[in-house]
Amino acid sequence: MDVLRTCLLLGMLSGFQMVVSSRPTIVSDRDEFVIELHSQFNISCTGDKAVSWAGPLQDNVFIDPYTATLSIDNASAANTGFFTCEYRELGPDAEGEEAEIYIFVPDSQVPFVPEVPHDSHVLIDASGTVIPCRVTDPKSHVVLRKAETGAEVPGLYDNKLGFIGNFSAGSYVCQTTANGVPADSIIYTVEDYKESIDFHVHLRASHVSVRAGEPFNITCVGPASPIYHQQWLHPRKQAEQAQQVSQVLGEHALYTLVVQSAALQDSGEYECSITHMLRAETRTQRVAITVFPENTFFTLEHSLAAVEFANLLETKELSVYIDADPAPRVRWLKDGIAIDDSDQDVFSKTKNIGGIRYQSTLTLSHPTEEDTGNYTVFASSDSSPRDSAHFSFLLRVKTPSQVVQPVLSPEIWPRQEEMLVPLHTSFQLTCKGEAELVWDTPLLQTPDFWEGPVEDNSGLFVTSITVDNATAAHTGFYTCYYSSPNATEEDLEGSSIYVYVPDPDVPFVPSMIPYSNHVLTNQEEMEIQCRVTDPSANVTLLNADTQRPVPSHYDSKRGALGFFNSGTYVCRASLHGQVHLSQEYIVHGWTGGSELQVELQAPRAALLVGENLVVTCVARGSEMLEDHWKYPGKMAQRGMKTVRENKKEQEIRYTLTIPRASAKDSGVYACSITDIMSSASQTKELTISVYESAFVSLDPMFTRSEFAELDEVKEFTVTIDTLPSARVTWLKDGAVLSDISAEISSSLQQITETRYHSVLRLIRAKEEDSGNYTIMAENGNQTQSFNFTLQVKVPVTIVDLIEKHHGSTLGQSVVCISRGLPTPEVEWFICSNIKQCANDSSRWAPLPVNSSEITVETHINEDNNVESLVIFAKLDNTLSVRCMAHNELSAVSREVKLVSNALQSELTVAAAVLVLLVIVIVSLIILVIIWKQKPRYEIRWRVIESISPDGHEYIYVDPMQLPYDSRWEFPETDSFWAVSWALVLSGRWWREQRTA
Repeated sequence: MDVLRTCLLLGMLSGFQMVVSSRPTIVSDRDEFVIELHSQFNISCTGDKAVSWAGPLQDNVFIDPYTATLSIDNASAANTGFFTCEYRELGPDAEGEEAEIYIFVPDSQVPFVPEVPHDSHVLIDASGTVIPCRVTDPKSHVVLRKAETGAEVPGLYDNKLGFIGNFSAGSYVCQTTANGVPADSIIYTVEDYKESIDFHVHLRASHVSVRAGEPFNITCVGPASPIYHQQWLHPRKQAEQAQQVSQVLGEHALYTLVVQSAALQDSGEYECSITHMLRAETRTQRVAITVFPENTFFTLEHSLAAVEFANLLETKELSVYIDADPAPRVRWLKDGIAIDDSDQDVFSKTKNIGGIRYQSTLTLSHPTEEDTGNYTVFASSDSSPRDSAHFSFLLRVKTPSQVVQPVLSPEIWPRQEEMLVPLHTSFQLTCKGEAELVWDTPLLQTPDFWEGPVEDNSGLFVTSITVDNATAAHTGFYTCYYSSPNATEEDLEGSSIYVYVPDPDVPFVPSMIPYSNHVLTNQEEMEIQCRVTDPSANVTLLNADTQRPVPSHYDSKRGALGFFNSGTYVCRASLHGQVHLSQEYIVHGWTGGSELQVELQAPRAALLVGENLVVTCVARGSEMLEDHWKYPGKMAQRGMKTVRENKKEQEIRYTLTIPRASAKDSGVYACSITDIMSSASQTKELTISVYESAFVSLDPMFTRSEFAELDEVKEFTVTIDTLPSARVTWLKDGAVLSDISAEISSSLQQITETRYHSVLRLIRAKEEDSGNYTIMAENGNQTQSFNFTLQVKVPVTIVDLIEKHHGSTLGQSVVCISRGLPTPEVEWFICSNIKQCANDSSRWAPLPVNSSEITVETHINEDNNVESLVIFAKLDNTLSVRCMAHNELSAVSREVKLVSNALQSELTVAAAVLVLLVIVIVSLIILVIIWKQKPRYEIRWRVIESISPDGHEYIYVDPMQLPYDSRWEFPETDSFWAVSWALVLSGRWWREQRTA
């Protein structure tokens, strides 16, 4: 596996850098430079002999022949590339007598290195195809996509070479992002090209329609070999000032005809002719160029057929492209009637897609049978009535009966299972079916002529393949099947024919699939695909080590079939008395998984200088895997790779270790794993950052002054970038929050290895939550903090409304004390009509302030309340005064009544008289009541006689002899108790007398 990887890598890089002891020396310890746009750059080279520079030598590149100094003035994106210092007189080992550097010139406006037109033509290389979409900024991230579908294509990307991998034929586009805007490269066409007798010539022009004075070029691509001769053929008057440039790229030669300033006489056909000098065979290609006058420009291009089809109720878009200056006027017509663009079902839209190119699209949102008809697009120029173009076509909308699934399989002519085609002859295959058809052929590239599919008069679809010069590579199955974008491989129903092209020099069919000589062990029947080009050949499967026959069944369409042990095998074909051996086929014992899975892991993606950098690429699937790494230190050969295979888990672990990493090791680490058997490839990338020293920084997502509503749940988030991890603390008014309130919580969430989110959360904001907050992050000896103030918004309340009277000379004043957050504003109002103030708000008028008689003063007192004082120097009439305090949450008011000084003195006298009068009246009333309640009685005494039952004597008492004391007197209201008490006292006295 390491041998395969080494061969693949050398095959891809063979044209770039070879290391020999005698190569020139570039005066620098670096082999890669990133220079600023529009800057200057100088570098020198020395050697044992005279040296010179080669590379993208633009007009701003100068070479001093005496000092061998390369100078770039006003650097641009076009200067990005390899610059090679080589000996002027090349020795026997010319490839080793050179040294090179690579220069990047980042330009956000030109993210990809400008390419000449022929660079968009890429030929498949069995050792690895390179799509050369190079970036001007080495930090750019690039993806490869299919140009037709936009689907991402896996591949290893090298910013000095492009995408490297096994790519099938087709169109590709590279995509990156510059200043947050997606940017696309030119479209690259990948084709499979094999040098043979039937060599090919490709011709393309940068523009087929140009305006006088503008540049254009024509590029012809052919095989690169001394046996081929190329020449341009065109009338003498055309391209008189053209320059011819040739360049060799791998196995291909590119011949470019460059016209710096087009003239009207340059219009016409240009032909590129390439001749095989040994066989005297010539291939030609032609292209027509039209040069328009300088003041006008008008062309119309399209890819529409004479008959177009639309499915019932499925959106259909038909587009044409117009090159015009000034802007064209475009109309679409159906059956001669202009289409109303305001219609939502059928409408057209024309837009500029860059420069002088416009796209006009006719859209049928829900096609019905009524939309079937003849359509015409007519484009014209308002500035020149002669500049106009039009195109007509028939549109047919298929009814449900026309779009049903086909019942019968496609039919191929000739109607036979296999066909024998002589070498270097032509053959044609035709397929008919009930729906659109596609071909699957042995070659990856498009055949020489692929026609269709088109619909004939019977309603069937017909498609044909024509091969002009059949070779051994054309041997194989040709399958025609219905085209269905949503169908799986099992759903595809098709018909096949097998074509043999016998070639005595090529007895075995060359494989178009890389690594097809590797075979995995399978519990089912295995195939060793050593197919022959001549079905009459006698083939035997041999063990390559013992050269003994191996039991198997041979099928000329599939190869050797059977069950084989691990080992190396070879097929032997006997044909016309000659013996031929195929390439070796390797059977692997580990079946592996059914799908390739790749993971790229790193214990730490962020580390400090001096720490060990470790990246592991874990691959699961087949054991026939190829790994390829791309990372910043690869060119400097930094890093050690180890491979560990775990057959039990059926995985291979490729580990890259860079001891004592430096800041230069920062960047994207890419691991690309290719399954040799299936050619499936997966690339995983991981960004590793190596920092010079520890760091910590805070990025709050709020301001230094924050507000919260009362009872609101409020969060404050701070982004923390730190390495290593930091200790985060939240404080309020200098105290740690966890010691203050249980309703305020904080959390720390890790986003990446160096980024965290710390969130402070107020459960229900209260007035006491207002204060000064601080977040502090501590990382070793480094500390970062951020302070902010939080104010909880509180509705307004009026704490007190006080009236103060200062006497007749100082006047009267009213003090209104209010509080709230935001700080409330206080307004004063007066109402002179006391009786109507309460019921009619219109009676209240704003208080005229800062006059000679009325003064208003407002300030914040020591309790942080708003204290507003209004002073009335003179008050003639009685007034009602209202204090209104308000903020954005609420508004409240209170009133007080003020009486004028003159009226107040009169009221004081009247009140005093009234009080005296009331006192007199109340006194009289009390006296009358007391007098009326005085009792009317007289004291009468009776003789108390005591007659005992036994007839004792009578006792007589004289009232005059009773004792008297003034203390015995009681008020009249208590006469009953007085008499009783008097009797008690008199009885006491009587007993004392008797005792005496």
